[in-house]
Amino acid sequence: MALSALGGAGIARAAAPAAATTGAADALAPFFRQGSLSVSQGTSRFLFPFDVRLLGVSVAVGTAPLGAPVVVDVNCNGTTLFPDQTRRPSVADGASSTASEAAPSVSAVRAGDYLTVDVDSVGSVEPGADLTVFVRYRIA
Repeated sequence: MALSALGGAGIARAAAPAAATTGAADALAPFFRQGSLSVSQGTSRFLFPFDVRLLGVSVAVGTAPLGAPVVVDVNCNGTTLFPDQTRRPSVADGASSTASEAAPSVSAVRAGDYLTVDVDSVGSVEPGADLTVFVRYRIA
């Protein structure tokens, strides 16, 4: 089962935050996956109809992974935003959320670009379950 943008399948479109005219308000691109986790490539897309700057990525799980962390990768148009794999967002072994927001190496996203989320690794004893990934952005 792939991650879903906004809880549904297919493509979700970003809506402008209330302060879109000033560019001052942050907004979230959410991705969800219910049930037990497995390594998978993201197929659901979150499409931006305007230019944005990506600010950070947070991850949480309903059931903590055991034996290894849950690691995710966020992609823009199929290319990772975290080329340094050690900086990818993760939930530590036994934890339920990221210790801090991960800042992507690539932050500029253009109108028409889309995000997907891959699950790169899961716990080895308990994979973890009920994943939520939030990508925080601001209109450029």
